[in-house]
Amino acid sequence: MTFLKAKHIGISSIILCTILLQFFAPKASPKTYKIMPGTSLQQTIDNAGRGDTLLVESGVYEPIILRKQLVLLGNGMPEIVGPDTGRVVQVFADSCEIRGFRICGSGISLQKEHGGIYLRSNGNIIAENRLDDVLFGIYFYSSDYNQINDNVIEGKPELAQGRRGSGMHLWYSFHNEIFGNEVQLVRDGMYIQHSNVNDIHHNRMHNLRYGLHYMFSDTNSFAYNHFYDNVAGAALMYSKNLIFKRNIFEQNRGVSSLGILFKDCDFCLSEENIIAANATGIFIDNSSKNIFRRNTVSFNDLALKIFSSANYNLFYENNFMFNMSPLEIVGRRTTTKWASEGRGNYWTSYQGFDLNHDGIADHPYKIQNLFDYIEGNYPALRLFSFSPASQAIAAGQVVMPIFDITFEEDPAPLMRPIDLRELRQQITGSSSDGGFQMFSLFVLAGVCGLLLTVKGKISKK
Repeated sequence: MTFLKAKHIGISSIILCTILLQFFAPKASPKTYKIMPGTSLQQTIDNAGRGDTLLVESGVYEPIILRKQLVLLGNGMPEIVGPDTGRVVQVFADSCEIRGFRICGSGISLQKEHGGIYLRSNGNIIAENRLDDVLFGIYFYSSDYNQINDNVIEGKPELAQGRRGSGMHLWYSFHNEIFGNEVQLVRDGMYIQHSNVNDIHHNRMHNLRYGLHYMFSDTNSFAYNHFYDNVAGAALMYSKNLIFKRNIFEQNRGVSSLGILFKDCDFCLSEENIIAANATGIFIDNSSKNIFRRNTVSFNDLALKIFSSANYNLFYENNFMFNMSPLEIVGRRTTTKWASEGRGNYWTSYQGFDLNHDGIADHPYKIQNLFDYIEGNYPALRLFSFSPASQAIAAGQVVMPIFDITFEEDPAPLMRPIDLRELRQQITGSSSDGGFQMFSLFVLAGVCGLLLTVKGKISKK
């Protein structure tokens, strides 16, 4: 018995000593490898140790898979080129960094998530890369706490827009920071689904279907992003507690084009955004208790389209400037509030007085006229906007208000616009106003037309 006990103690001591030696033994320091053209990048990755750094020189390399923590730094924009099938770069390990590469040549299967970079891990840095000729740019699959910055993403322009992937696709991915990226020529700039608490700022999204396509995702923030030349700047659906601050949604043109759409979205904040030169500026359907303040909505065909299913939304201290039509209600009426603490919105179409010089108009502003109200329920009538018939209908309701209609009304319209002149330069680095330039062209064309008409009449005399 004594012998067995002694043997047991001896074995235990050996095991304990082994564990202590492994714990206190000096760990191997991360190594740095320089990769030259002609070397297999994947083989070097397989042979490297966890935490090593690979300095990859300019050249062409094969698709890669990362299954351990590594840092890949490109020198001279080396290319990782796929064979036009599958994914080009796949990351399954946490805390990797990929910086300074051109990544191209993915497959075209939407179902298999073919694309440039496929992330299925956390805490990675993807920075300063160029991704082109890829179906999806960067695909996040249940991937959290990543930093994605200063990448340029272009898709496969030879594919029909509906067959392309998204520039960045987030699926059940949380706490990511995405900034400084430019995305174009994919289907949607960013597609976000079931992904909460992400911070998205200082990105440019253009020449797309939707700059931002967004579903079932809460508590995300968007700031200093520029969405332009798309079918829709942003389409937000089935989400709550979103913050949009200091973004630009502009020049999204087409019959059904939108600056920003809210569908079944509640408790969102839209503050100090520029929404300009779109077919429709803001579209709100079945969305409630959202706040819109200090935004500039200008040079749109229609500033606001609100369904009667949208309840208790608040608009105050916004600039509604030079829109062809300020408001279209679909349905009979809404519960929208147009002022807070005695301050409403600025409307260039408002004609009124401020006799006590407090900056607030003396009389409320009826935002719609009768023709606007009818057009909201019969969109085909837009063809007659600004026609003598539409003007007669609007004027007739004022003289003889025989229709029992409750028009939307701003009770405290502002006499001067909110000063947001520096906002565009802060977001884009340029002070030029695309909407204003477009408006100026319209005015110039009108003046030229008038001069030609006068000249023609003088010539006849």
